[in-house]
Amino acid sequence: YRKCTATPKTCASSAASTWGSWTNRTGETATDTDTSATLASLANGTAYQVQVRAQNANGEGPWSAAAKDTPAGAPAKPGAPTVATGDTELTVTWTAPSDNGSAITSYSVAYCTSTDDCTDDINWTDDSPYEVVLSHTITGLTNSTAYKVRVRATNNVGDSPWSSHATGTPIGKPSAPDSVAIATGNARLIVSWSAPTSNGATVNGFKLRYCNTTDANKDCYSDKDDWTTVNVSGASTRTKTITGLTNGDSYDLEIATTSSNGGNSDWSNAGSGYPGGPNAPSAPSLAAGDDQITVTWTAPAKNHSDISGYEVGYCNDTDGDCASGIWSTETHYDTSNLSATVYLNDATRYKVRVRAENSQGWGAWSSTATTTTT
Repeated sequence: YRKCTATPKTCASSAASTWGSWTNRTGETATDTDTSATLASLANGTAYQVQVRAQNANGEGPWSAAAKDTPAGAPAKPGAPTVATGDTELTVTWTAPSDNGSAITSYSVAYCTSTDDCTDDINWTDDSPYEVVLSHTITGLTNSTAYKVRVRATNNVGDSPWSSHATGTPIGKPSAPDSVAIATGNARLIVSWSAPTSNGATVNGFKLRYCNTTDANKDCYSDKDDWTTVNVSGASTRTKTITGLTNGDSYDLEIATTSSNGGNSDWSNAGSGYPGGPNAPSAPSLAAGDDQITVTWTAPAKNHSDISGYEVGYCNDTDGDCASGIWSTETHYDTSNLSATVYLNDATRYKVRVRAENSQGWGAWSSTATTTTT
């Protein structure tokens, strides 16, 4: 017998230069008349030519014509697969091993939970594609549970050994927060929400987005480019104040959970809100007297709910309190009387401002007016 020396080792061409030298099989005797023999320790996947001749008392006959065949074995053991995690699933990928002379016809995939005794084959679950593929997704798994995964190849000779195992833990997208509450304030909305379900993911924050549905220039329902997104860092942070809004306008809000390894949740409708507080009144009119100032103002736009009271703020501009941001206030709940008298030091310059309140909160302060008591 002699083996093919070409590459590939099939010697499809019968040119003599592609073959090695002949080797005589050892072990025959002069009285060995069997008509079959086994050639052992050959190279799988390499073609061989074989010849036979007979001998009798008069000597050896001529060699037969050569026959050709290729020994083959079961595939080699695959390397450990790689595992990509998903929502209740693992995607397993591997590299084809040597087929040892016979084309691979299928692959088998099996998994075992890390809590089982995975040294016992009975604890492995078969999830084989039984196809010639190099990737397979195992579905229906439990998020946050670790799984061991292994692969083997099959050809017409038999099965390869199982590969070493790889480990993966399915991770799902977190849920969107629920139980969302929206409180109103002056030109702002205060949004709070409950903790979402992680589904095995590591939650690292949230996203809020809002759109002014009162603004005719905004298309909140078909163009998400008209929405403004606000990021909230930290899994434990579950409140956010959105500022810079227009009092009295309506805003729709949506919220989503973000994670570092499971992706983001879907957007959830968080509700609608009206930024609170009436508009700021115009600067008040001031009438200075002895140790007092009478303050008069005009009611501002109420923005969705009636005004329930006013607050007058004042600071001593003579002593430098205004520059230091030191203000005092007096509250007046008689909304039918848009005037109030505050009692102060005499011969002192004061700055005065006014703001209004309704069920949604305090509105912005008016511009200041200045006068000096007599």
